[in-house]
Amino acid sequence: MKKIKYISVLLYALLVYACTNKINSPEEVSLQKISEIAQLSDTTFISDVRSIYYNKNKFYLSDYKRNQIIILDQKLKFINTIGNTGNGPGELNGASQLYVDNDTLYVINDGKNAIEVFINEKYTNTILFPNMNHLASTKRFSKYKGKIYISNVSSNNNSSIVSFDSQDRMIPFGVLHKYNTPKETIIKNEKHILTYKDKIISISDNVPKIEMYDAKGILITEFDYGDVNLIKEFMTFTNKQKSAENSYFVLVSDAYIFADNLYLMILSLENNKVKSNKILEIKINDNAFKINRILNLGDDWYQSICITNNQLIASNGTITVFSLK
Repeated sequence: MKKIKYISVLLYALLVYACTNKINSPEEVSLQKISEIAQLSDTTFISDVRSIYYNKNKFYLSDYKRNQIIILDQKLKFINTIGNTGNGPGELNGASQLYVDNDTLYVINDGKNAIEVFINEKYTNTILFPNMNHLASTKRFSKYKGKIYISNVSSNNNSSIVSFDSQDRMIPFGVLHKYNTPKETIIKNEKHILTYKDKIISISDNVPKIEMYDAKGILITEFDYGDVNLIKEFMTFTNKQKSAENSYFVLVSDAYIFADNLYLMILSLENNKVKSNKILEIKINDNAFKINRILNLGDDWYQSICITNNQLIASNGTITVFSLK
């Protein structure tokens, strides 16, 4: 009887270890390159793509150096460009993150601390954020039912996200993690904001934590993926480095949702060198998150991603298409 009990305990321990090990070391898959482009059909070059968005069989690319939004078809053939360099209506001075909703394009204009709005590829208006302490221009933002959701730290409201509607009403919400100084608290609470069905997904850019809110800003769940070996190794490395009030190591450089999967472009270590070539694929199931696998893009350094049915598109000065299965 004791022997049977001992075997049962051993089997249970092995099962727990196997499940835990699978979570800590998810499968890593190397993706195959299909094609890449660096030059458009008008002979100009793609240079500094900060954000890529897929909508209605088109790819939208914000090129920070060109100060334009580049529109490509499904085969990455050139269709059109939106915007030019300048500070006037419809002009861009630092074309950063973008979001597309049907025929409406929203793009963060870094130089104005604003969002420029284009409908059917024509400029319509500028959304200013005069009361925002710090517009996280390098982080994803999103839109749901007429409201823009964007990362913005407010110590007064103890919040890290704001929703903004057409009547200029700003509603702060979101967990705020306090650090040693107000400046450090501001920069280390920057988040990528995405929408999934009727939920708001918030991804910290420097700690391995994801938050899910309802559309009213009420926290539903939190997910910590810091136990993944790849993440744990990188966080151990960054925690050993000298820290400063106004600087930090980025963990998640980009985030994207397609279907029921969340994709995080993460920084990692390879032979003691920091790399940006891996993506953490996370399954979203109702109000829960589950790590699927790690996608390896090879040796290059990438800064933004976009996902479609069977392809992953990434930018690193050029636009590279990978097969995604």
